[in-house]
Amino acid sequence: PLALLYDAENLSDKTFVTTLAGASYQFIPGLTLDFQAAMDQLFDKTSSWTGETAAGSASTSNASVVSGSGRTIQTTTQLSYNRDFGKHTVNAVAAVETQSYKYRSATATATDLTFPELKYDNLSQAASYETASDYSMWALVSYLVRLNYSYGGKYMASVSVRSDGSSKFSEGNKFSTFPAAAIAWNIGKENFMRNATAISNLKIRASWGLTGSQAIEPYATKSAFSDITYPFKMGGATSGIQIGNPANPDLRWETTAQTNVGIDLGLFDDRLTLEADWYLKDTYSLLLNKNVPAYQGGGTIVSNIGSIRNSGFDFTLSGRILEKKDFSLESSVNFSILRNKVMDLGDDEVVYVASNLTGINDGAYDFIYKVGEPLGTLYGLKYLGPWQKGEEELAAKYGCVPGDARYEDLDGSYTYDSSDYQIIGHGMPQYTLGWNTNFRYRNLSVNMFWQGVFGVDKLNYNRCVFMMAARDIRGATFSEVLDRYIPGVNEDAYLPAWSETSTWYPVSSLWLENGSYFRLKNISVAYDFSVRKVGDFTVSLNATNLFTITSYKGIDPEASNVGGGTSDIQQGLGYGAYPNSKSITLGLTIRF
Repeated sequence: PLALLYDAENLSDKTFVTTLAGASYQFIPGLTLDFQAAMDQLFDKTSSWTGETAAGSASTSNASVVSGSGRTIQTTTQLSYNRDFGKHTVNAVAAVETQSYKYRSATATATDLTFPELKYDNLSQAASYETASDYSMWALVSYLVRLNYSYGGKYMASVSVRSDGSSKFSEGNKFSTFPAAAIAWNIGKENFMRNATAISNLKIRASWGLTGSQAIEPYATKSAFSDITYPFKMGGATSGIQIGNPANPDLRWETTAQTNVGIDLGLFDDRLTLEADWYLKDTYSLLLNKNVPAYQGGGTIVSNIGSIRNSGFDFTLSGRILEKKDFSLESSVNFSILRNKVMDLGDDEVVYVASNLTGINDGAYDFIYKVGEPLGTLYGLKYLGPWQKGEEELAAKYGCVPGDARYEDLDGSYTYDSSDYQIIGHGMPQYTLGWNTNFRYRNLSVNMFWQGVFGVDKLNYNRCVFMMAARDIRGATFSEVLDRYIPGVNEDAYLPAWSETSTWYPVSSLWLENGSYFRLKNISVAYDFSVRKVGDFTVSLNATNLFTITSYKGIDPEASNVGGGTSDIQQGLGYGAYPNSKSITLGLTIRF
């Protein structure tokens, strides 16, 4: 930890500029044309430096500077019509939306710095350095038609059709259409509910619809080129370019069909409310990386593969518990149950995925897609503890001695390799909880938000790196390593010994932990007061991530190094991600 704190640095400087514009024109009462436009500009620079002693680094210092700029432009043109005809209410909308994105960056990287104390400010005088540049862009256009109808506020219906077109796909697959429909019955407004005075609101509702996803890189349908260096037998080498990932012009939109059924209940003038929903969500034509056989060139290719199903329940219970002149207390709890599983993988029985974390698994698989299993399923060796005394003969068949790490040998080959990999955990949470409470006493107000995630496993790669230390006590940064197996001293340990024959495999259940947690995510306290002839004042104190209840041994159970389009698939890894920071902010607001 000290090396990470004092011998490594990652400085990020980002500037955001947002420009908004809009106009509205009413042709006749109820018929309105609206136009909205927004432009977001990003200017960012990231400077990184790692010294010679930082954990996980090479023996030489290195540094890099990445500078980039991006621009996103969004426009919405909407024609809406609203009209009441007695008890009939009609709302119709026709809209066109556009979105475009461009980003350009340049990178300079240096290794073996001549003057490490200059960090990333003198890259050209390093022993070796290289540069790179990048440019990407994509565009999206959408057409929407929606009709809402209500009769007396009792019966409601809505239908819509949306067509989206993305530049990320090839001709013939750029556009896809997504219809949706919903109905609701406000039972609380029926005449037969008049005597049910305790029930202030009762509504049942149902909906169905299709949505699409374009969560791929802008040029995923095209072949990617990569650098190659070919060495000669007599010395020397030549550089060139080869085809990296192959093209897939047949990529199309990933589509999700979702059905929702819910109920809204309000009691005692809505002092107590309940919202309950059941949902079933099937996603097909998944946009996933598929492994290409070595005889076809190897690597991966983005493909539309199979389908997955998400189902579950969402409950929100809210209450205005106390309402007095000088005192009030409100609280709301949201609880979700999620069940996820792979339904189909097309021509494959299973698909293996590697997170490709350099210096950790180095291309070894750590995830598996398998029919009947959820996304984020962790795949690796099952750790059985250290070999024990009395097992010398069997351990010797694996080239091991008592104290060495022992794993389950599924094929009985007396070696540990990918054929012994099995499902060791699930990185997708099964339950989530949110609890929000507001308290007021005269001029003092307090808000607290608690967050909980349960039923989730996490492969703690950080702990693996800091514990393994290449079997060198000088490189170990976790005191837990002192409790490893030591012959004649600590032979009941769960951690294996450090020895020339003991292998601590990163992708194994040795590093698997319970990633559940319950956290005070935010608390804010405010006090209002007035000063005669000056104005009104509010003093506020806001704190985030004050404390967390968890058995996870990593820095932060909420932090993950995996993001982007694969974040749902590659959940459950703890490595290299910044933890959520603990912050305390004091504020003063003056109103004249």
